Amino acid sequence: MSRQPMPLDPALRTRALTLLGAAVAGAGKGGKAAVSERLGAGCSRSLLARVLSPADACVMSDRLALAVLKAYDRRTCPVDGEEKTPAHCRRVAFRPRPYGFPDADALWQACQTCPHKPASNNPKGDPK
Repeated sequence: MSRQPMPLDPALRTRALTLLGAAVAGAGKGGKAAVSERLGAGCSRSLLARVLSPADACVMSDRLALAVLKAYDRRTCPVDGEEKTPAHCRRVAFRPRPYGFPDADALWQACQTCPHKPASNNPKGDPK
């Protein structure tokens, strides 16, 4: 029996659409082509144009949304000021407390109250 993939959370899809629009706008002339090249196979310039067009009913697929989130979703860490991926935040926040390592423990404690901490350890069901 094949397993059906869990559908992407609507808030994540909205975030991906926002990030995609910002990436295309930030890439300047030829932005859709540059972004589609960064996203890789299955993400053509024409697909991005259709997804971003308000006049077109083309909806962003889960696959495209996940590719956009992987490529462009970053948060500024309040502890060290560096940009981190949501996967990094999830990995640090949901790992066991690192006893015996003061720096790692301080980071782990800060992650527990961070506004970027995912609501769950489920990468697809997290709206943050």
